[in-house]
Amino acid sequence: MDEDWEGGHLPAPPARERHDTPGAAAIRARIAARGPITFAAFMDLALYQPRHGYYSALRAPPGPRGDFYTSPETHPAFGALLARQALEVWERLGCPRPFVVEEWGAGSGRLATDVLSAASGFAPAFAASLTYQIVERGAALRRLQRRALRPWLAQVRWAGARDWGTGNRGRRSPPAPQPLGSIPHLVLANELLDAFAVHRVVRRGDALRELYVDVAGDRFVTVERPPSTPALAAYFARLGLLPPEGAIAEVSLGALAWLRAVAARLARGAVLLFDYGHPAEVLYSARYPRGTLRAYYRHGVDDNPYARVGEQDLTTHVDLTSLLLEGRATGLVPLGIARQRDFLLRLGLAGYEAAVRAAGFPAAETRASLTGLAALARPGGLGDYWVVGFGRGLAGALHGLDEHAPPLAAEPSPTALRPRLGWGDASAQSAPRRGNRRGAPSFRE
Repeated sequence: MDEDWEGGHLPAPPARERHDTPGAAAIRARIAARGPITFAAFMDLALYQPRHGYYSALRAPPGPRGDFYTSPETHPAFGALLARQALEVWERLGCPRPFVVEEWGAGSGRLATDVLSAASGFAPAFAASLTYQIVERGAALRRLQRRALRPWLAQVRWAGARDWGTGNRGRRSPPAPQPLGSIPHLVLANELLDAFAVHRVVRRGDALRELYVDVAGDRFVTVERPPSTPALAAYFARLGLLPPEGAIAEVSLGALAWLRAVAARLARGAVLLFDYGHPAEVLYSARYPRGTLRAYYRHGVDDNPYARVGEQDLTTHVDLTSLLLEGRATGLVPLGIARQRDFLLRLGLAGYEAAVRAAGFPAAETRASLTGLAALARPGGLGDYWVVGFGRGLAGALHGLDEHAPPLAAEPSPTALRPRLGWGDASAQSAPRRGNRRGAPSFRE
């Protein structure tokens, strides 16, 4: 047994390292009334409870004032290159009108604005056919997105989502999210699956025990109990493996339920997922004896989920093997998998770098833009993220996912060359893999 465990409890760090928050108080009250809850239920409440959840309260969106960067906040070229890939899907589907792009968890709305802004530069007919549908659980984020997307409101709509990312309730598997909107042709999810609530389990012999969250005094503690659902054992049985003895592992039943729901709505089109993760044999190995759970706060990262509850982001790595198995089980056809750097380079990233150098921007702006572009493809950072494609009614890999495809010629608009706010300072130019100190940019990974 791990030396940090005492009497079946894994204590949180000392009180001086923890902040009492309204979100923590609400969860403690729930535990006091109903007893210990699964970690999946805790994570769902910490991120999404209506008043005090991290994504509901929205202290600050991703970016320089938030807790981490994502690719859309790093440089507008990310969205422009993704628009290039969307153009190929539109053409291969026979140029439908409307062409519905559905983004789940659109954050600040930057990806949507960049896709819509770039579309007209590629093909006016494509831009005219484009309808952008956002599925967003947080009301504060929806308000932020509406402000960012004012120039395109005629082409943008918001669809609701029930039970998105929820944890296990009782002993059942989590319900699939139920979006309310038009049937999509292209589904986008950028760093979505890493934020789904996860169950945490530990291997004891040939069996699994689940980690629950309880309260001791004013502290959250972790306790072992029997699994809350047989779906956890079935998850590893399908993989044909178990984590190492005594190792903690995360299981995202909600992410698989989400993919099933998306597949059920996709009549003909594609799904593109951008996230960090590993094949199951790596994720559930001795490389991660305590799992991959991470908390992000003001561009710092640690592994304590009980600090600053409702004020810090919680994420885990995605199990790519289970994702691919689930996609196939739903009838979706894999369209390819690639590292983000390779995906973007095939779609013309190098041409954007050349265009920035030739644009005649002031020196500081040129450096900032090139820094942001480099960060999108940097090994050990965003460049190592995975892009996973699924489709229905499409044959063959998409260009960005085809390892034999040559890079496309760049066709950037001037707005896709300028840097994002926050990329002109010295700390951003160093762009570390993780933000281990306050003020340095961090990318969730």
